Amino acid sequence: TVHLTARPLSSLLQSSSSSSSKAALLEDVSLAVPFPRSVRTVTDLQVTAGTVRYDEASRVAKWTIGNVNPGGRGRNPAANMTLTGKMVANGPRPTAEHPALQVCWKVPGASISGLTVAGLSV
Repeated sequence: TVHLTARPLSSLLQSSSSSSSKAALLEDVSLAVPFPRSVRTVTDLQVTAGTVRYDEASRVAKWTIGNVNPGGRGRNPAANMTLTGKMVANGPRPTAEHPALQVCWKVPGASISGLTVAGLSV
């Protein structure tokens, strides 16, 4: 199970035409989950937001979430989004490979430096 959470950050505020500020919208959010060679197949992939596709040739699941509103409104408000599924291993004990997850997103109109990921549970 992969849980992805977006929350508003005070350093990611955009000024609007009014005097108030709003949290930045995350656009084109996606997550690529590569599976090690010890995994024979992946089945029953389900997501709580967006879509997921598994490519057996490259052994990569691509979770496309779309736009996420950390302010809590819109189609994908900031909430725990979850990807679940089942893996079938080659043999009784899978190897201890730990491929890196790739998370992509855009924040239009923002210049960001010193960005860190607070946490990602797998």
